[in-house]
Amino acid sequence: MQEKLSSFSEITGHKLPSITNIIPNISRYWAHIDGANNRYEILQDHVELVLSYAKSIVEDQKIDTIIDHLCNQVAKENQTLAEYIKLLFSASIAYHDLGKINPNFQVLKMQNNLFKEKKISIGSQHSLLSAVLFLHYFIEKVNFSNFEPKEKELLFGIIILFCIPILKHHSSVLSNETDFSVEIFEELFSFVKYCNINLPFEASKKIIDIKDKLIERIGQEQHFSIFALLKLSYSLLTASDYYATNEYMTDIKVNDFGIIDETLRNKISTNFKTKLSYNKDLFNNFEKYQKKPFSELQEVDQKNLNFLRQKLNAEVISSIRQEPDNPWYYIEAPTGAGKTNLSLACISELLQSDQSLNKVFYVFPFTTLITQTFEAIKKTIGLNNDELIQLHSKAGFHEKEEHTDGEYGKEKNFIWTIYL
Repeated sequence: MQEKLSSFSEITGHKLPSITNIIPNISRYWAHIDGANNRYEILQDHVELVLSYAKSIVEDQKIDTIIDHLCNQVAKENQTLAEYIKLLFSASIAYHDLGKINPNFQVLKMQNNLFKEKKISIGSQHSLLSAVLFLHYFIEKVNFSNFEPKEKELLFGIIILFCIPILKHHSSVLSNETDFSVEIFEELFSFVKYCNINLPFEASKKIIDIKDKLIERIGQEQHFSIFALLKLSYSLLTASDYYATNEYMTDIKVNDFGIIDETLRNKISTNFKTKLSYNKDLFNNFEKYQKKPFSELQEVDQKNLNFLRQKLNAEVISSIRQEPDNPWYYIEAPTGAGKTNLSLACISELLQSDQSLNKVFYVFPFTTLITQTFEAIKKTIGLNNDELIQLHSKAGFHEKEEHTDGEYGKEKNFIWTIYL
């Protein structure tokens, strides 16, 4: 039986050292600047706001059990090791912006006159420096811990891998590149020494020399769980960072993270059955549509086509009612069969049969289908304008920005998803 680990909230609230214990004079560093209102956000405040959003998302989405399961799999049921892996997961979010102590970032991005420009190859970038500081901090902690040599070797490899979501938290994809080199470590080592990190440069160089071997030595049976942890860290980090920055820049706090509540659940079910005439007809004559054999619907005409559409809806609903615990349902139908209505029939039935379901995602191969499907959903479950605004903000269209210059509000590529 897998052990329950400390919660994400417990780890970030009590077990991780505050960023103030790592960076001296933390109040001098700014995370964001609002030029229009002539104000700036202290780095510590931004980190705390990011963690506040991360905790809310983890609690709302019940992510702790998923993290625990993955950490236990990587640690092979060694609870002490699993606990530390979860701490590294949490730290990748808490410490993702340590690199904003880069004086070039402070001068060029923040217009912070407490600093002067420094000639370094990373310019004003902060993500690479964040990853370097994260790596050195935890390599030191693990090196002087009571873990067995093999456990330390595994943790060193995992620390290197957790640098990736930190490096890529302003990118649109999570690649496996770390951009680490002896030259970079040597150039940025002055920042390591400035922070409360006591790792000699020789140890730093050794990590670079063996980093690929450390990753290669991780057992193949652990690969998927580590990959899933990295993806989850990246998703949680980018979402929390976006929400926190949005709150600072717009003074709009997000409290709803797209969970389908009881009111919306019942509205979807009721309106699907009553809003449109053909769906009302479906439930009024359900047995008729279900029982008539396909062999009697072979003649090609509009009447039979309409009957076939209703029969397909009845088949979908009946299948779910017969096997409510089945984790997989597959709908295949030709063009014109009414697949959007079939999907909503499926959603409506599943939401009523399993009260634990609280999100529904539509994933499309083409962006052209998004508006078409959204309009069909709007029409079928009868959303009014106020509810559309609510659905947009909490669960309808979600915008994720890719920031090419490391700051919010400059170049943006929008990735659109639609979900209930």
